[in-house]
Amino acid sequence: MQGVVGCDGVVRDNSGEWLEGYGRGLGDCSIIIAGLWEVLEGMRLAWRLGFRHELISDSLSVVKRLGSEECVIPEDISHR
Repeated sequence: MQGVVGCDGVVRDNSGEWLEGYGRGLGDCSIIIAGLWEVLEGMRLAWRLGFRHELISDSLSVVKRLGSEECVIPEDISHR
């Protein structure tokens, strides 16, 4: 499935309180690419805020892809 999409997310503390959020327009791409972007942007923000230990995603297909031994990040995400 393709279409004009975006990604967004939040970083919360250990009490569940909102610390900071992000959003990004991605243009025309697949849902899996959008999910990968969401994880990447979330990791960048969390790292900038000093968090190093946990990432939660609601996309099972993205989590499975990142956890597989054959994980290949598509060119779509590596060149933006």
